[in-house]
Amino acid sequence: MSSYDPTAELEPAQRAALVAERAQKRAWHEIEPRDAANLTLPSDAIWGPLTEYGGECPWPWEPQQFIGVPLGQYRCKFCNAMCVAGVPHSDYTPGWDDDCASVLIDGMAGQGVEVSASTEPPLVRGPYTEDPFVCPHGIRYWLEPTGEQIAQWAADGVR
Repeated sequence: MSSYDPTAELEPAQRAALVAERAQKRAWHEIEPRDAANLTLPSDAIWGPLTEYGGECPWPWEPQQFIGVPLGQYRCKFCNAMCVAGVPHSDYTPGWDDDCASVLIDGMAGQGVEVSASTEPPLVRGPYTEDPFVCPHGIRYWLEPTGEQIAQWAADGVR
């Protein structure tokens, strides 16, 4: 499966300039949604995630607010990017895509759910099996709770 990069058509110098420009600004993911209520991107002081179309999402904090909802794909209502509910917004900025699996695992851990991520589908569909999440780079990830997580849920009486 091929990766999609909206900046791929940029000359190397233009791509480097974009990355350098963003290094001078505060990263959007360093700001909590409650602190971003009155912010709109693009901004002279904050860089936001690039969408599939190359522009910045005007308010990328929405998807990560869905803590505790069932794991699943979610479309950002501000830019229509495919995201995961409860996990920070997808970003197509060059260099931001280094390890989507880690971003997904860390995002779920931030919600108190320990998962594993695999690019291979489960051998057997279980009660926690969902359709794969397709990251912005076209890679399919199946996220499943770890055995330890399932044991903890059982001990806590979670159904």
